[in-house]
Amino acid sequence: MELQPNVTLRLADADDSRRLRILAQLDSAPVPTGPVLIAEVNGRLRAALPLDGGEPIADP
Repeated sequence: MELQPNVTLRLADADDSRRLRILAQLDSAPVPTGPVLIAEVNGRLRAALPLDGGEPIADP
């Protein structure tokens, strides 16, 4: 039996700031600012897309 991953897309909030910093470090990228859309897989932050036109970051 294959388990389906739980994928969540949502706007980041203040509680996500630490996880966004860690994600940026993993991707060797600056921490996104402004409104950010995040993607979580099974509760783990995997990607972030700044909605102001900045570059996306992801867990390599």
